[in-house]
Amino acid sequence: MKNILILFAAALMAIGAQADEIRLTQGSILKDVTVTRVDQDGIIVTPNRVGGNAVKYTWNQLATEEITRIKAAAKEDTKRAAIKDNAVTLPGKVLSVTKEGILVHYQDATNSFNFFVYTTARQYVDNAPFSETLYMAGRYQYTSLLGANSTVLAFALNPEEAFARMKKAKASAE
Repeated sequence: MKNILILFAAALMAIGAQADEIRLTQGSILKDVTVTRVDQDGIIVTPNRVGGNAVKYTWNQLATEEITRIKAAAKEDTKRAAIKDNAVTLPGKVLSVTKEGILVHYQDATNSFNFFVYTTARQYVDNAPFSETLYMAGRYQYTSLLGANSTVLAFALNPEEAFARMKKAKASAE
């Protein structure tokens, strides 16, 4: 039970303090409110209008669809945190600049591989050195100059873009 409450707390933080509406089990809809605090036994909600008083609602008062939404938000928040926590800095050399980003080559004493970085920044040029903090964004497919199809790891320069690209890839695979 304690893990579920922690999940709810994380989820409410993930969906943001402000909610368009929150549905309660008896059918009421709270509109234009902010979740100002999450407790073990419920949430504190404050109206966004001036002069509104904070009201506490227990978890049992939340409608089923709210619980579903909270669980989905918690799952997304966990994925976002994993992306952010697994940032890497990869040095390399820019092989090619495309509309979507850059293809980079990494090489050290034991490893050599190409990877793609999603970016719209145009400061990169072919053969330039590259070193940035990167966030895993799935895989990227391209066709080489010789016509061969290749798939490489893809990264983004910020965790939100990485999350959005991973989510988009999952949706298109389904």
